[in-house]
Amino acid sequence: MISRREFVGGAIAFGLTPQAFALAPRVRIGLLAPLSGEFSPLGQAIREAAELGAEEGGVILEILDTEADPLKAAECVKKLAALSVAACLGPIGVSESMAAAAHARRLGLPMVSLCPDPRVEESFGPKTVWRWRTSPEEDAAELVSKLDVELRGKRAAILAPKSDYGRSAARGFLRAWPDGNVTRYATYPLEKPNFRRALEELVGSRRWVGRDRKDLRPDRDGYVATGLRRQIDFDVLFIPDHHVNVSRILGFLPLVGIQNGDGGKGAAVQLLGLGGWRGETMALTGAKAAGAIILDSYGGSSQGGRAEELERLFDAKYGRFPTSLEAEVFDAVWWLSKVGKSGRAKVASEASALGEITGASGATRFVEGRIERESALFRMDIEGQVSPL
Repeated sequence: MISRREFVGGAIAFGLTPQAFALAPRVRIGLLAPLSGEFSPLGQAIREAAELGAEEGGVILEILDTEADPLKAAECVKKLAALSVAACLGPIGVSESMAAAAHARRLGLPMVSLCPDPRVEESFGPKTVWRWRTSPEEDAAELVSKLDVELRGKRAAILAPKSDYGRSAARGFLRAWPDGNVTRYATYPLEKPNFRRALEELVGSRRWVGRDRKDLRPDRDGYVATGLRRQIDFDVLFIPDHHVNVSRILGFLPLVGIQNGDGGKGAAVQLLGLGGWRGETMALTGAKAAGAIILDSYGGSSQGGRAEELERLFDAKYGRFPTSLEAEVFDAVWWLSKVGKSGRAKVASEASALGEITGASGATRFVEGRIERESALFRMDIEGQVSPL
């Protein structure tokens, strides 16, 4: 258990003097998270990050379990509205967030959603409902915008999963890449993906037609040979997926003539990704991810400052380092502790007056009734760790 002294030290790092920490009025905030059922591990991670943020910001946290159910989430909002909470944070799922947002707007309860889907804010914001986390489409576009001008002038390819996340990220990348100079685009299924076949489609030596096309004699994964020589007519490869899949994909790159971080034979291609690349399996890939550039909201101790301080606090309390999501939740509670001090009726005006603040997971601004957040570029090293670019 982390000591009060350590918390006060952390509070100073996050902008509170010891006197202010002791005397500041305690803001009451609601937290909506799936604490039971299939998504309980995610809910527990959110809870731990929020509790640490509450202790840091002098917040009283009212925690309710949505069970990842829209009806339950709506009931939770009603309960919080009846309490003296200044605002609520969460939920994280799309359907439960939409249901919660509808009731939050009707009841006049400020809600900061953890769901990255823009529809939550577009449907029910911006006077009462705001979105804290950015969508894969927005992240991919921000990744492109932050890259070196010389790199953005080159040809790009995309290899993405057949999922809402993959499609959203690919769409953002396609729209943002200069002059539409994306020469190749291939996808793979979430269940039992054959990454080598997907990469062969990317370089033109195979084509996916589906297993139902018996007349074309597809293989068991639905691919047919094109009879063409593979062609690597791109300099950049964007792979928007989770670290478990990415670590497997990297091992197949040399088999289709593309270098990974290990170098060797094949075309040297700059690898790009998003925050999902970060995870323990990347450390098992050796140097295969070395040199890859990713966009993420949190870089841990490599960033120094508030990010490093959060890592220390998290390790002291939970015996582990925070994920990017947990850093974002921590910052959201910290931000709400500042904008909720005058009650729910003045959350928006307090947010506008606060201006830009920088937390562990990047800068946050409240502009024209919307929360704007900014991530950073990181480069992966031979151990699968990141450092600011």
